[in-house]
Amino acid sequence: MKQLTDLLIQRTWWRYSPRHGDLFNDLYHGFNLCEGAFWVALSCLVLRRYWIHRNSQLEIVYSILFLTFGITDFVESSALTSWLIWLKVMNLVPLFLVRRTIIRRYYRESKLY
Repeated sequence: MKQLTDLLIQRTWWRYSPRHGDLFNDLYHGFNLCEGAFWVALSCLVLRRYWIHRNSQLEIVYSILFLTFGITDFVESSALTSWLIWLKVMNLVPLFLVRRTIIRRYYRESKLY
C-alpha cells in the first residue's frame, strides 16, 4: 500500500537543479516557464473578452481555469510530482468542458480560446 501511495501521490518524477548542467533539465524548466506564461496570457485574453462582450460569467471560470493551469506549469518548472500530475488532470477536464461550452455558445468562430 505504501508503494502505491508513493507512486500515485508522493513520488517526485523530476526536479530542476540549475547546478546540474543537464540540457534536458534546462529545456524542460524553460519550457514549463514559457508554457505557464502562455496559459496566463490566455487567461487574460478570456477575461478581456468577457469584459468586452459580457456573454456569460462562465467565462470568468474559464479564465480562472487557464490561470490555475498556468500556475501548475510554474510549479512543474521546479518539480514534477504525482500529486501535481493529478492536479493538472483535475484542472484540464473542467477546462476542456467549459471551453467547449463557451466556444459553442458564444464564439463559434474562435479556434484558440
